[in-house]
Amino acid sequence: MAAKSLTEAVRDLQIELNKFISHLDGIKDEVRRANLLEIRDRLTKLEATLETLDVPALLVQLGVLQEQIAELKKWRDESARRVFQVGLLFGGSLLTLGIQLAVLFLKK
Repeated sequence: MAAKSLTEAVRDLQIELNKFISHLDGIKDEVRRANLLEIRDRLTKLEATLETLDVPALLVQLGVLQEQIAELKKWRDESARRVFQVGLLFGGSLLTLGIQLAVLFLKK
């Protein structure tokens, strides 16, 4: 078996290198296509979601919800204040009852 000359070895390596480069280009194309298909699917789903979404109506609903939350906070504060007032009234009534009972027993 005769040894290859340097030019033949270089030519064989060049052929192999060209095969690898074309194979690599094929793989790159497949990756690009796969990513594009995935992105296209995502965009299609997103477009379908956006078509069903009514942004102005959602903003109005958000405003209504914020108003309702503000009203609930007011109501909570008012109810806490009323509980305090009722507690004071009840305490004052008990104090008045105690004083009246004391006066009643002192008169007898």
